[in-house]
Amino acid sequence: MSIGSRKARVRARFIGLFGLLVFSLIAAFGGGPQFHAQAQSDTLDDDLSGYWRFDEGRGKVAYDETPFANDGRLVGEPDWVLGLIEFGLDFYARRGFSVQVADHRTLDAREELTLACWVCLRQRLVEESEDDAFSLFAKPFQEAYGLGIARDEGVLFGTVGLDDGRARRLQGRTAVPYDRWVHVAFSYDARTGEARLYLDGELDAAGRIGPGPLKTNAAPLLLGAALDPDPAAGPEETFRVLPGILDEARLYRRVLSGEEILRLAKEAALAPQQPCGQCYAPPAVVALLEEWAREPVITQEVFLRWLLLLLNTADAIPMTAPIDEIVQYFFTTGVIPDAFPVDLNAPITKGEAALLLLRALEIETPLLDQLLLSAGLQAAEEAALEIAVREGLVPPGEPDDVLTGLDLNLMSDWLLQRLETAPPAFFEAKDVACAQAKRLFRRQGPTPPPPPEPPSS
Repeated sequence: MSIGSRKARVRARFIGLFGLLVFSLIAAFGGGPQFHAQAQSDTLDDDLSGYWRFDEGRGKVAYDETPFANDGRLVGEPDWVLGLIEFGLDFYARRGFSVQVADHRTLDAREELTLACWVCLRQRLVEESEDDAFSLFAKPFQEAYGLGIARDEGVLFGTVGLDDGRARRLQGRTAVPYDRWVHVAFSYDARTGEARLYLDGELDAAGRIGPGPLKTNAAPLLLGAALDPDPAAGPEETFRVLPGILDEARLYRRVLSGEEILRLAKEAALAPQQPCGQCYAPPAVVALLEEWAREPVITQEVFLRWLLLLLNTADAIPMTAPIDEIVQYFFTTGVIPDAFPVDLNAPITKGEAALLLLRALEIETPLLDQLLLSAGLQAAEEAALEIAVREGLVPPGEPDDVLTGLDLNLMSDWLLQRLETAPPAFFEAKDVACAQAKRLFRRQGPTPPPPPEPPSS
């Protein structure tokens, strides 16, 4: 693998990590996302059978706001990110990801149906996906009802399965915009057979695809994906996974009027909005970075844990692992050279930090390896610091200067800003959500709201 391609891979991993530690400029300067400005009127709550705000911000459950408690279970690893309002779920177009809501009679919409949600469709993920469509709601597509986006045309489509055994489909006319929040909705009236699609509150397509009541089934309702119809697939295997973020999903057992759909599309104006694709910084990690930034000197142990965060290697070894395991991991992966004097409680110098950082990022690795063999550790550290300062990765100083918390703070910002300028092709699918962030979120993030109490009956 070439140096350039290795650097690209490390850049992607770095953005993936620090994306998880960033907030948008709005959050940084405006105090973070706020709760909903006000509750909807009774009219928009009538016959509401499922309302998933995705505002938990953590955990494996997306709670239903209605009295029916049609809570969704996160399958796979969709990420909690900033949604349009508060939080949302990013599915990354990865098969196996979904929110699954167990079947319940309140999810059967025999005579009337409306599905509505906010979606942030990310162009690069769309282009990389191999699916022919992307699902927003599915129960399942060919048997009951669904709302999705056609990949090639980029338009909405709504599907209903009727009692005659056939699936009927209405396709939209306008391509769903990429990389911004869009409100979408689909309705069907079994008595007239009339179906309608809405985009940002405006009627996009209408047609008669019935009449006839919708079929019912015992399958779960999926949000952000559809069950794979392949008989060989597992019971939770999904396809048509959304290449983006889902927020504020609603299911009604009635047909909402055009005015009501427009109200749903405009409701975000009542609360602070978040840019599409910004990531939520876990408060515990933010607090840890703050703690390190206040340290007068940075020890080898702290720097190695910071480096572990930088490389986003939680899948290989967690940051909370014993420090001896982390040291061994970095020796095994070649980040720590054999000649490096490990003393975990000792302050780390700028020369040592620069050497480890460049080896971790795989920048000028052959040159540094040659210096280690021919001239020794001190010469390699001097060269590494010169390179790192020139590249804007480490604050200027002498190789023997001790690295401070302020230095580490600056390094986090500089590295993030530098790697943000890399072309989008460098970013892994998971990293795109965080690539737009402009600064590290350095204060305690908002505490996600507690889950709602279960209904008394």
